[in-house]
Amino acid sequence: MIGTGHESQGLYYLTSSNSFTTCSVTYPPDLIHKRLGHSSLSKLQQMVPSLSKLDCESCQLRKHTRATFSRGTEGRSESIFSLVHSDIWGPSRVSSTLGFHYFVSFIEDYLRCTWVFLMKDRSELFSIFKSFFAEIQNQFGVSIRTFHSDNALEYLSSQFQEFMSHQGIIHQTSVHTLLNKMV
Repeated sequence: MIGTGHESQGLYYLTSSNSFTTCSVTYPPDLIHKRLGHSSLSKLQQMVPSLSKLDCESCQLRKHTRATFSRGTEGRSESIFSLVHSDIWGPSRVSSTLGFHYFVSFIEDYLRCTWVFLMKDRSELFSIFKSFFAEIQNQFGVSIRTFHSDNALEYLSSQFQEFMSHQGIIHQTSVHTLLNKMV
């Protein structure tokens, strides 16, 4: 028994034979660290001055950073339509109400303007690109100088390559990875 008590005006008063009742439990520092939300070593040392180090895998992983992926020396283009990126997406598991399963995007590098065209089949890419190219020439009075895509077969077709060559467009391709798709 710790003690006895009595009630007075709605409050309970505890009377104990011992003036100080002490209960002591020792927990490992790493458990305290976790329970306090992964507090820093300096904060824990305020409570336990003898603590010299703390090994917490979660805290070490949190401090890791991923290196940024540099665009190299190229940087961003310096004029409109000097570089256009393109990618085909699809097929979608669910078709649109009009039966589209794919889309192609054209991203102008300088302004970051994006054009998206829906396609029912990947084979439509060439005709869509020719229309896009004509729109750029008519609306902006410039021509695409460099075109960047992955190695999708539709971009590498002889029709597509001949058109680009005839128009003086340099076609750059890259391997199919997510890192190369970051524009």
